[in-house]
Amino acid sequence: DLFYKIPDFTKKIALVPCSAKTGQGIPELIMVLCGLSQKYLENKLELGKEAKGIILEIKKEKNNSYLESILYNGELSKKDQIAIANLRGEPIITKIRVLEEVEPLCDKFKPIEKAQASTGLRMQIVEKDEILPGMPFVIYKDNKEEIKKAFKQQLTESIKTEKQGIIVKADSLGSLEALLTMLKQEKILVVKAGIGNINKNDIINAKANLKINELDAIIVSFNIGIDEEAKEMKGKYKDSYR
Repeated sequence: DLFYKIPDFTKKIALVPCSAKTGQGIPELIMVLCGLSQKYLENKLELGKEAKGIILEIKKEKNNSYLESILYNGELSKKDQIAIANLRGEPIITKIRVLEEVEPLCDKFKPIEKAQASTGLRMQIVEKDEILPGMPFVIYKDNKEEIKKAFKQQLTESIKTEKQGIIVKADSLGSLEALLTMLKQEKILVVKAGIGNINKNDIINAKANLKINELDAIIVSFNIGIDEEAKEMKGKYKDSYR
């Protein structure tokens, strides 16, 4: 039945008409999800003390780069150090310069000293190299090896490759996971998967696949560009790039 006609949500499935294209019904859908969560999950959800989150997007404003993120567990202070996973699962240890929290029902942020899950954050950090959208972050307390082990396990479960197959690149971890899932459903093997623009090494690897299986000499990408060096090699190795 339609959600506004249901007196008891434990006995019937609620239907919320909505459109991702027009946005119609999205507020009602969020309202129903929040209401059901508050009613039925209140005594089941337990928040830890140590901060855990996900980098959703990296945005540039003027000369500054901000990490728009979700803090889904624990508390995070502006004075804390955090560890962010790179694509190899190694932790990038960094301090927080700016910590901001999203304001209710808008896309503006306000400066804060401390945030508590679950909330949307925007951070400006000291270390910026190898930070990619979709990567997890946790609070750092001189436990680098423990964090590294957890990151590697998490990314290994998300990005599984084979001994042979095509090359896959995407703009974020979420997009990459979706591509890998679709290819797996079609029984297409993937030998290498990564985040970021197609680079020279990707072209070289695709060229090397020609000697093993011509059908594997393919690079599948989503929402990314091609590095200048890779563009030059693309012209040189036309058969290895599609």
